[in-house]
Amino acid sequence: MRKSGIELNDAQTTELIALSDSPDEELARRARIVLSLGRGNSIRLVAAEEGAGKNTVSRRKRRFLGEGRRRSLAGMAEDPRPPSTSGT
Repeated sequence: MRKSGIELNDAQTTELIALSDSPDEELARRARIVLSLGRGNSIRLVAAEEGAGKNTVSRRKRRFLGEGRRRSLAGMAEDPRPPSTSGT
C-alpha cells in the first residue's frame, strides 16, 4: 500500500476526530478522509471507504497540506464555488 504522505500531530488528530462527528455531514466526511490518510491509508482505499472519488480524496489531501505550505486545518473548509454562468 502506498503511503499517503500526511503526518498528523496530536492536536490535529484530536481536532479532526471532533470534526468527524460534526452535524455538518460534508465537514465530517472531509475530516474522516484526512484522518484516514493520516493513518497511512492509500488514496484508493480512503476513496473506497468513504464512497468518494479518488480526485475528491486527492483534493482533500492537497488542501490539508496547503499545496506545499504549512499543514493546516483551514484546508478543511469547502472551496468556494464559482458563480453559475448557465441560464442567464
